[in-house]
Amino acid sequence: MKKLVAIKNIDGELYRKVKAVASLEGRTIGSIINEALRLWLSTRAGGGYEEWLRIDEEYKANYEVLQKVYDELLKKHAGKYVVVCGGKILGVFGSYEEAAANAESKCSIEALILRIGAPLKDCLLYTSDA
Repeated sequence: MKKLVAIKNIDGELYRKVKAVASLEGRTIGSIINEALRLWLSTRAGGGYEEWLRIDEEYKANYEVLQKVYDELLKKHAGKYVVVCGGKILGVFGSYEEAAANAESKCSIEALILRIGAPLKDCLLYTSDA
């Protein structure tokens, strides 16, 4: 997604040099900045940023699934625990321990666990150490 961004306090001499090199390579300043930002992010926290983004995307997909079916789950399974992983309902379980055990054994890395009847904002994100 392209977006117009104004960045303050850029070193004028550095910008001039980058602009010259970008011109010689037939590239835009934006492409150079994007490359530099990706490189910078990859050096942070051992490159864990990409992993965090993946976990965040998985969480959003699982949460969206849960939102769509929550009213139905509430009618049929109030008080039980639901596990959502991989964008699908894994199952409904009688205890948190049973839900967590199933999430650990059947979900690749992340899962949402929620006691049905609790507000959706109280979802727990289960993350394995795998």
